[in-house]
Amino acid sequence: MSLIVARIIEDEIRIVSDTKVTNYSAVHNTPLNGSLKCVVVSPACCVSFAGRAGLAQVAMTPILKSNGLGRASITEHLLREHLAEGCETDFIVAFADPQPTLARIIAGQIEENVPSTWIGDQPAFATYQEHYHKFEQRSKTIFTADEFRWLEIATRMSDAFRAVIEDHKHPSVSDFAITVSSKTAEADGFRYLPSSIGFEFQPVSNTTEETSLLRPLGVASGSYNYSVLTPTRSGIGVLGVHFLEGRLGALFYPRIQWEPILFRNTSIDEFINAVSEQFDVSIDSIRHY
Repeated sequence: MSLIVARIIEDEIRIVSDTKVTNYSAVHNTPLNGSLKCVVVSPACCVSFAGRAGLAQVAMTPILKSNGLGRASITEHLLREHLAEGCETDFIVAFADPQPTLARIIAGQIEENVPSTWIGDQPAFATYQEHYHKFEQRSKTIFTADEFRWLEIATRMSDAFRAVIEDHKHPSVSDFAITVSSKTAEADGFRYLPSSIGFEFQPVSNTTEETSLLRPLGVASGSYNYSVLTPTRSGIGVLGVHFLEGRLGALFYPRIQWEPILFRNTSIDEFINAVSEQFDVSIDSIRHY
C-alpha cells in the first residue's frame, strides 16, 4: 500500500514517501524489491502513487517516456488510468510552476489545489499525524524565528515519516524514506534530497587528533549504514542507495526500468562513477565514511 505525504510550505512543495513494494511471489521481500513511488518527472512536475504498484507503473510509463506533457494532460491521463483499473491506485500530482499546486486522484475523482494531501495506508497516515504533532514543541524549540517556520514544518514531516517506518507497526510502509522538494537551495525545481542513515557506530574518545565521528562497528557487530544519492541537477527521476557494509549500490531509475539496477562489490565512489559512465547521470550524497 505504502504512504506518501505532500504539503505546500509557503512557496515550496515538500513530499515524503517510502519505497516498499510487496512482491507476493518472493520468498523474502527486501528493500531491493522496492521502487520509487515519488517520481520526479521534470523540474516542474513530480508524480507519486500508492496502491497497486504494477498498475501505477503502467500508468506512469507514458508520462516518463514523453517530454513536456502539461498539467491537464498528466492529470487527465492518470484519472483515466485510475478509473480503468477500478480506482485501486491513487496519485498525487505536484507542479512547481507558475505557482506550487497539489492535486490528488482518489476514489474516482480529482481533488484540485489542495494545500496538503496524502495517499496510501490510512492507519499509517494516522500514526504519521500523531508523530507530526508530537514533534511540534521540539521543533519549535529548535526553530524559534518566524523565517524558519518552513524548515520547522519540513523537519517535522521528515521526522514523523521516519518514525512510522522505524516503529514497524505498519508493514506496508517500509524500506527507505525519500524526500522531494520543489525549492531547494538551488531553487531550480524538483529534486530528491540526499541523506545518510547509520546504525551502530564506534564510540569516540577525547583526542587532539582529527577523528571521524562516523566510524561503523562493522558487519559482525550489526553495523548498518547507507547513503541516499541524488542527481546533481533538478528534474531527474533517478535515485541511488549505497550500502556501506555490503559494498552494494542500487539505482532506482523508472525511465529505464522499475526494478532497482544493482552494482555489486562497489565503494560509494565506484558506484557514482559507474552510474555516470553507464547512464550519463551524475549522483552524489552525504558520505557515510
